[in-house]
Amino acid sequence: MTKPYSVDAPDQAKLKIARTEIEAILRKHDLAGVVVLHTPGMTEFFYDVRPSYSCAWIDEAAQRVRVKSLKADYGGDLAAQMRDQAATANLFHGLASDLASSAAMFADVAAIVDASTRAQHSAAQHVADPMQARPQ
Repeated sequence: MTKPYSVDAPDQAKLKIARTEIEAILRKHDLAGVVVLHTPGMTEFFYDVRPSYSCAWIDEAAQRVRVKSLKADYGGDLAAQMRDQAATANLFHGLASDLASSAAMFADVAAIVDASTRAQHSAAQHVADPMQARPQ
């Protein structure tokens, strides 16, 4: 059984709906995550690094990483400050390590599939997100 699809008219709505559902799951379970979804002709990349234990976030508008790390940010609670800083360092280290390993694996797989299928790819194009997911 084959599934009909068109690489000329990817189902962007399906990606946006799935993204919204995954973001809700991350919030519900207080998790950070990086996700890449795919449908023929299109991918959707997003991340959420703002679970309750994270003291850092990516400010895309300012092109900066922000870190809440002062004792005053925690009302003087040094234990909470240290706990969140350790959890945040672990969060970003874990994401970076796993993403680097996964990216290398998928690059190898893509090269094999491209060679086997003689695939030719056009340059990626950004499609604006009409749903404007919540900012990080």
